[in-house]
Amino acid sequence: MIGIAAGFVSGGPAGGWKLVELDRDPGQYQLCNVREDNEERNERSAEHPERVARLRSILLRELGSPRPDYPRLP
Repeated sequence: MIGIAAGFVSGGPAGGWKLVELDRDPGQYQLCNVREDNEERNERSAEHPERVARLRSILLRELGSPRPDYPRLP
């Protein structure tokens, strides 16, 4: 996928879904199942709009959260 702005991969037994927002078209997302398609050739957002909505909310929440792995600057 070209032009990645941000992405999220869901885990767990039902996981393997990767949601990516495209920086060339903000608000547009691509969804792939990396367990079934590790080369990410099959865009599946039209087939799974409910999954896009759920992963999008998680992605946006995480993008706005503090990152404990980065040092805070004064």
